[in-house]
Amino acid sequence: GPGTCAHGRDATTVGCGSCPDGTFTASSGDCTECNGTTSIIVMSAGLIAGFICLYGVAVMVNRRTSSEPKSTTTILIVGALTVTAVQTLGVLSGLAVTWMEPVRTMLRLLAAFSFDLDALQAECLVGQTPARSYGIRQLVAPG
Repeated sequence: GPGTCAHGRDATTVGCGSCPDGTFTASSGDCTECNGTTSIIVMSAGLIAGFICLYGVAVMVNRRTSSEPKSTTTILIVGALTVTAVQTLGVLSGLAVTWMEPVRTMLRLLAAFSFDLDALQAECLVGQTPARSYGIRQLVAPG
């Protein structure tokens, strides 16, 4: 009813939109206590993956396409289609459905590839404000 929020949500914010400091938004919408090592490991892995992607883009932009065999282009296209398919499957994790265990684990793993920033637990590292949340979302997936 009115005046109530999900577990751990701050009732003083607009629409119960944020969690208190020291917590992050879980996939269920509840606020969960931060685990120090998990958020650092996940953010480090995200930064490393980001640098690898930037390196890949730099290599792709600076290569000569006319001198490469068609198999390289085919492999790159298949890789891009695979990433798109994984992100599409990741959308299923946002549905309010109770999934059976193998599917639940698979969807949790796919959240990393579908730009689910809640899975990164960024609030544990930088705090929870709307401006910071917006800034992190723009850094990960601008547009």
